Amino acid sequence: MAPSFLKDTPELMELTIGESMKTRTNSLDKINELGPPDLCYILKTNNKINANESSYHYVLGNNASSSASLATYINKLINSVETKSNSWLTLSSWKIVNGIYCCYNVFSKVDIRVEVQIPGGVVCYMIDSNKKRCTINNDDLWNEAYISSVLRAILYDDNYIENDHDNFGIISGIKKVNVFENEEDEDEFLRVAKIIYESGKFNIGHNDEAVKPTISNNYLTQAIVKYFTNTKKQDKAIKYFQEIYKINPEIGSVISKLYFESNKGIEGVVTLHKAITGGCHSYELLITQANFLREKGRYKEALAIANKAIISSIKEFYPWELLANLYVDLNEYEKALQALNSCPMINSKKRDLSGKNFCKPVKKRIPHNENIPTIFESELHALNILYYNEENEDGLDDKFRDVHSDFLKLPGNRLYGTYRRAYNILIRILNNIGWDNLLQYRSKVFIMEEEYKLNVQFKSPESEEKIANKEKEMNKLKVKKRMQSLIRNKPKLESTNSLINQRLNKKTSKAELNKDKKENKENGIITTHITPFSEETENQKENEKAITEGVNEINLNKEKPQEINEKVKIEFDNKENAEKESKVVLKFENEEALHSKENLNINFDEENNEEENDPSQDLPRIHSYKMALTTKRLCERWLDNMFMVLYEDLRVFSLFQVEVKQPYLIKKFSYNQSSKEWELYGDLALRLGYKNEALDAYIRSFNDKYSVNCLNKILKLHTEFNQVDAALNIINQLVLVKEYNYDNAYYPNEICNSLLSLIDNFGLEIVNNIATNCSHYVLMKPYFTYLEKLNKEICEKTH
Repeated sequence: MAPSFLKDTPELMELTIGESMKTRTNSLDKINELGPPDLCYILKTNNKINANESSYHYVLGNNASSSASLATYINKLINSVETKSNSWLTLSSWKIVNGIYCCYNVFSKVDIRVEVQIPGGVVCYMIDSNKKRCTINNDDLWNEAYISSVLRAILYDDNYIENDHDNFGIISGIKKVNVFENEEDEDEFLRVAKIIYESGKFNIGHNDEAVKPTISNNYLTQAIVKYFTNTKKQDKAIKYFQEIYKINPEIGSVISKLYFESNKGIEGVVTLHKAITGGCHSYELLITQANFLREKGRYKEALAIANKAIISSIKEFYPWELLANLYVDLNEYEKALQALNSCPMINSKKRDLSGKNFCKPVKKRIPHNENIPTIFESELHALNILYYNEENEDGLDDKFRDVHSDFLKLPGNRLYGTYRRAYNILIRILNNIGWDNLLQYRSKVFIMEEEYKLNVQFKSPESEEKIANKEKEMNKLKVKKRMQSLIRNKPKLESTNSLINQRLNKKTSKAELNKDKKENKENGIITTHITPFSEETENQKENEKAITEGVNEINLNKEKPQEINEKVKIEFDNKENAEKESKVVLKFENEEALHSKENLNINFDEENNEEENDPSQDLPRIHSYKMALTTKRLCERWLDNMFMVLYEDLRVFSLFQVEVKQPYLIKKFSYNQSSKEWELYGDLALRLGYKNEALDAYIRSFNDKYSVNCLNKILKLHTEFNQVDAALNIINQLVLVKEYNYDNAYYPNEICNSLLSLIDNFGLEIVNNIATNCSHYVLMKPYFTYLEKLNKEICEKTH
């Protein structure tokens, strides 16, 4: 018997009837965020062969404001059943006898279900977190369900589903519906959302980069800002949030951000001033103010405000991130690394879209529209091969079987949330100063492993005795060297002593000494400084300094000398000054230096072969390592791992560049990159900040193999570069893909976002005229019509 298909809806086939419903019910108590997409379960029967089959699919964007709207969706599916056969008779023997639509209410933590039975009627009920069936007696539950479905439709985009969840392989089983058809739907959404704000239930959750939800950082506010920002309708969102401002002034940070994004800086500053002077001291307001100053290039003023934001909420990540970025702007990279090391990192929460919470389908039935008038045979062939491979791939092994292991092992692909943002700060520093300088700053700021090991080694009593004995031997060698230097330089020593006696007899004032100093400069006499030197006093100073700094200083000479031997050390700048003239004028800094004239330690910086083989150089510099432990910081483990992640990314990126751009250097083997490798190389280049290399890699990947992911990534970069012709050529391909998959949802998707950006920059008339040259302009025209209804101001804007 020929299988049955839903005309324009994907189907995920079950192994046993009702398996998907049981899995969803069992996972209700594990939901922590917005919950899974809406589930539509249908049961089909064939009376001729007495057989039943069940399937399900997921829905994003459907209106869930009442039971009637959900029942209407199931009725449309009942009329769309068809059988694919080679016969000219298209009548189907399969009929839908039961359908259940499930929508999770994130505010009340219940799963609302509408069951349609044929023959029969419509039954509405809900399943609570305890997996008990209850009746729906409150109309507020429907308002909450409606807002929940809209939030999932806006926030669960393709990038969020694909990139942020490794085990989520059912994206092909999601059907998307337009969230808002016109402005009246937007007004209805904002009206119901205001009820949620007034009831205080807006704190339903937040993103992975914050510790706790606030009125400025929660899923509801995030969805409203994202939608109206992408559609270039900030004014409508500002007007709406001004009403919420009367309830809670902390929303002023969101209003000011929208003002700044719409190039209304004066209104944004006025809103910030009004909120802060009104007694609101949330860190979001301070961060918004600091970001505004940072955009204007006033980094020092922004730095002071960033410090206040940290004091206001020291456990949040955003203030520390702002502080690190400001230090990078000021080229103070050591402080930037210190601020980055102090960032409170937040681990990713348990995802509601994890593959463990979903039923694994036995088979996929994805309908395709092959009767597109403007499609070419080559394009149809490429699309057939693409989706045939996707629907028949067993797992990741088939998807990445042609990829080199270096790309698969890169840990940078798995960075999300705060770790990804911290990685971006390291990329900024890397692009400014380079890898070698970054490592040097790292060694200046953080304690290296060798320094830590040496400090631990010196703390043992056995090592202290060895070092003390070794230092005694070194002191004996130093005494011999000093005696030899005195004997070699005896004439100079005598002249020095005579000059000392003359100076002691004169007892002149400081003014006279200054005059003599000027005269000596004119006569070319060399002067030097004499300071008292005592081994015991030096050791005491080091011990006192170590105690004040909180470090246990190690005294290498445990035996205290009975007599204090004061010495005077005379040092010359270089050998030329020592041999220049026989006259040496010594300047004493204090009376203690005068009384220590009898024991002179004259050190001529001569290059002797004996010093090259001096065994005292083998003695470790314990003082320098102790100073490192007091002035440096311990590097957090996550930041230390981040440096390794950055190193691996740079290594693979450099090797791939050598293989591609300089193949003549590698003569031993020839290696051809696969299309997936080119795509991963583009992701790596984009992560490192090389957008041009990423664009080139995505184009090469698409030329090797037809890929929708590459098309979306190429479209983003072309739109960012304001390349109208290239962006419209990619849109020409994407509208064909959507028509092939019966995807009639105009928003949210990348096509509308790109078109709105191009229209905002160049105008509707210019973009539309260029689009008329595309081969699939007939498929693109409905998008222009939809945008004209959605945002009239942007479309009527003159350039």
